[in-house]
Amino acid sequence: YAVSTVNGESQRISAGVPGHPFGFAHDLAVAPDGRIYFTDSSTQNHTSERGQNHHLDMLENRPHGALYVWDPRTFRTRLAADRLYFPSGIAVASDYQSVYISERFRFRILRHWIEGPQAGDTEVFASNLPGFPDGLAADGQGRLFIAMPARRSQSLRTIRRNPWLARIVARL
Repeated sequence: YAVSTVNGESQRISAGVPGHPFGFAHDLAVAPDGRIYFTDSSTQNHTSERGQNHHLDMLENRPHGALYVWDPRTFRTRLAADRLYFPSGIAVASDYQSVYISERFRFRILRHWIEGPQAGDTEVFASNLPGFPDGLAADGQGRLFIAMPARRSQSLRTIRRNPWLARIVARL
């Protein structure tokens, strides 16, 4: 949605792409050319009538997320990358060649190239972070700031090493 800062009116600009409806749209970043990059954390375990189900994504640790881009010149949304692990925060790099994406339950930051010879490629930028990376912000001088609302937990590590335990906890 886009909301006018003048009169507060909202307008739906996208509902997804064929075969990839949005599940849990999470964060966005605007590139200098106006393109809007945004994360969809989970197409499987999004918020429902029963409440937030993002805990299932944390337990399952499966790639149900995606990165999209909406182009204001064409008013079209396209899938930029899929099979991401609960992508949440996003920030445009200082050089405007890529976007950074936090994969919260994988404790890492990805870099997805949006310009140049690597455009379309996604790679791990930082891994083994001490907590759950969420919000991202680039300062325009080459620094990336990462909000981590919680540190890693030993109980999550134990659950992930024992898939049968993850199924039991998910049912509870």
